[in-house]
Amino acid sequence: MKFIQDRFTSMLEVKKSKFYASLFPLQNLEDVALCLQECKKNYPEARHHCYAYI
Repeated sequence: MKFIQDRFTSMLEVKKSKFYASLFPLQNLEDVALCLQECKKNYPEARHHCYAYI
């Protein structure tokens, strides 16, 4: 099984819209909320903050 070792962020621009994807290594469920808060702080102009936790 593979695991995320480091944080990673990527951006895709389509027709002047920017789409960001971020990967975070997490140890527990509480880390999900912290990472989501960080994303909202880093991209306050974003209209959506979609996320998944596996």
